[in-house]
Amino acid sequence: MTAALKAKDTNRLNVLRALLAETTNAAKTSQPITTDLAFLNLLRKRITASQAAADEFAAASREDLKHKEEAQLQVLEEYAKNMDVEVVSREEMELAVDRAVGSMKQEQEETVRAGGERVTVTMGRVVKRLLDEGGELSGKSVDKAMLVHVVDVMLGTGERKKKKKEEKEEEEGKGKSIGDFVKRLSRTLSERELEEISERMEFPPPARYLGDPPR
Repeated sequence: MTAALKAKDTNRLNVLRALLAETTNAAKTSQPITTDLAFLNLLRKRITASQAAADEFAAASREDLKHKEEAQLQVLEEYAKNMDVEVVSREEMELAVDRAVGSMKQEQEETVRAGGERVTVTMGRVVKRLLDEGGELSGKSVDKAMLVHVVDVMLGTGERKKKKKEEKEEEEGKGKSIGDFVKRLSRTLSERELEEISERMEFPPPARYLGDPPR
């Protein structure tokens, strides 16, 4: 920052002050920036935000603001490029996750055979196994967000959640369709006739959809 002050490089100074402010604010949270990887992730976050802002200004024909963002983007990319951080690749993560899950499932089967309780292999348990002391990725520069995503994909938890959501929406849709059907019938049929139809078609009584029965 001293060099930027002496050179009167306003653009670089603005970037450095913004990074310093974010680092200071992060120190007050449960996730302070204390490693090179954490600072690199901050730079990547700022690069993404700056690029998005430049695109928006370009779309709004604000060339002055677009050039300002692009200048700051250039400084951020320069810092990120010069960061000497060896990060665990996605391929390495996938291999580590595969081994951890396999080991945990084997331990699970052994526990069950010994009469113990089956413990589900969850995302949280896999991540903890890998990052805790003695874990395969312990002490390494790991992008935790990417690791969580890799574990989620390999366990299929994301797909299961999506499927459950779709099944729930489908059930709610069926209920809504039945409700609409009953409401249409209620305009012409008596309460007793509606109850008889409900029993024959095996769906809940019309009161569920209509509230107070028709008089």
